[in-house]
Amino acid sequence: MAKKKINHISKNSEKFLEKYLNTASPTGFESAGQKVWLEYIKPYIDSHIVDTYGSVVGVINSRG
Repeated sequence: MAKKKINHISKNSEKFLEKYLNTASPTGFESAGQKVWLEYIKPYIDSHIVDTYGSVVGVINSRG
């Protein structure tokens, strides 16, 4: 029996990827790319952290 192929790429994630890859974000000036990333993950996270280096981390269930 053949396994059903599942497409994990939605139209929304495809649009995000295109926008993310086309956003200028060179080393030392990553804030534009970080904003695109954070905008995309916000519906899936409870909170976020931006560290002193500018890395954006999504947090899910921080008390779990």
